[in-house]
Amino acid sequence: MKNPWKHLSIGLFLVLCAQQAVAVGQIDKKAGWGIKLYLNVGYGSSRSQFDTDDDNAVTPDLESSGEKIKDTKVFPLVRLDYTLSNLKTQFFLGQARENIVRGLFQLEAGVAHMLGEKELLEVAYSPKISGLSKTWEDPYVTGVAREKTDFSAQGVRIRWRNALDTPLTLRYGYASSDIDDELSGESLVELSQSQRSLLDREGDYHRLTGEYAVFSNDTTKVTPLLSYTRGNTDGRAMGYDGYRIGLETKHAIGKRHRTSLYFDYEHRRHLESNPVFNERQKDDEFGITGTYSYLAPFGWKNTSIIVLAKYDRSTSNINFYEIKNAGVSIGFGWEY
Repeated sequence: MKNPWKHLSIGLFLVLCAQQAVAVGQIDKKAGWGIKLYLNVGYGSSRSQFDTDDDNAVTPDLESSGEKIKDTKVFPLVRLDYTLSNLKTQFFLGQARENIVRGLFQLEAGVAHMLGEKELLEVAYSPKISGLSKTWEDPYVTGVAREKTDFSAQGVRIRWRNALDTPLTLRYGYASSDIDDELSGESLVELSQSQRSLLDREGDYHRLTGEYAVFSNDTTKVTPLLSYTRGNTDGRAMGYDGYRIGLETKHAIGKRHRTSLYFDYEHRRHLESNPVFNERQKDDEFGITGTYSYLAPFGWKNTSIIVLAKYDRSTSNINFYEIKNAGVSIGFGWEY
């Protein structure tokens, strides 16, 4: 399920975590404990059949892409880390630093270690936490309210930044998903049991990403990326191959202003034909995120104000799977 709050809250966190500059060969400025606390307020809207808001529980038919849902929320973010005395190794717990603006929201625990002047290896584990995310038991129910069920996932990610002290960064991520009551297609009596099994959304996901900083100086950095995602779901109509291209730019204006822009496009082609719609699903997703950060407002050290805006849209040859998200937020952060 797409959720605009995932992108807004974590996008703010990524920018805030990137404020401090550290010496070459060091992972942080000081040894010992560190904490980052942020409070954000945001407004977002979404349109997706898989948004489990109560206003989206009833769909009249399988030709629509869901109701438009609007909401305002307040959301905190926390990250705790511990850096060893050599300033090269750090253990952390909290939301992920990397790939956040790119749509990943996860609580994780891990370790990062500097291998050279710029080269860093990071490994993190995201545990399965039940009760935080919901999806529909059977998303294809029409005319009456769909029932919610818990959705959870766990996974690992590996990041090799500035590999061999070059501008290349490589990432690998693995996740497995679980749905408490996976009943996709049970309401469609015309489907056979073998056809319903093609709709099973549980499974494993693998993503490999390469990034290369084509331009970098004291104020500006430009980084394109390529990634491949394989969704090996139990139902092959839900599994897919995904190919993504992206471009991230970061720019500093003086000592207190930071901006960033991130664009990405992904094409996904599913593994087999969907028996509900009698065709193989193909999706094209485009997203853009912009952020502005102001450091040390009112002269307060170790604080930041961040403004973020995000829009993403996924079009599909099957209307039922089309998704649109948009949102803006503002946040205040403090770190020690």
